[in-house]
Amino acid sequence: MTSRATDLDKSLQELETDYWRRPTLPASHLITECHRLRKVPLRDLTVGNLRIMIGQEIGLDYLMPLALTELEKDPMVEGDLYPGDLLGYVKGRDKYFRIRPELKSRLDKVVARLPKPEKHQ
Repeated sequence: MTSRATDLDKSLQELETDYWRRPTLPASHLITECHRLRKVPLRDLTVGNLRIMIGQEIGLDYLMPLALTELEKDPMVEGDLYPGDLLGYVKGRDKYFRIRPELKSRLDKVVARLPKPEKHQ
């Protein structure tokens, strides 16, 4: 787990000191993209990039705080699929939040800001 400030100029592979081998060909677009995104400096990752990597549970200790920062700005931010897709992917990581309650608290505050659905009678 990360405990001090993360150097956003570094990539996941640099921060984790885990250099993946090239994917075996033929590789799916998703596999190729995940390998590519591990080499991108964190500050250059888009909301869509965060959604992809979080969906694959890659680099969560580094990427989840970044995603929560984006969600705190706009809970319905779109990561290339639909408004609120990043929130859906982040919320789907229940197992991760059990070991990172401080981040779960941030997520709960984001969710609490969402408009309540209207009740139909």
